[in-house]
Amino acid sequence: MRSDHVVIDFAGNWSPVMTNEGPYRFPEAASHITTSGPSLYRWAFEHQGRRVVYIGETDDLRRRVGQYLSPAPASRRTSG
Repeated sequence: MRSDHVVIDFAGNWSPVMTNEGPYRFPEAASHITTSGPSLYRWAFEHQGRRVVYIGETDDLRRRVGQYLSPAPASRRTSG
């Protein structure tokens, strides 16, 4: 094995992001999220007829969802 080679084995179960009313549904307000702290998150959606799964990580899940809902001006897509 090379000295710069790292093997990581991960096992876990996905849990829904929770709000006071039940599982979070995008694009609800991030302030409703009760799940806090560092997280791995998964968005699953359809795009152009294909299922897309995005996996990300964050140190604050509520803040990260808020960033998706209100991206910085330079991050917003423009038409044209």
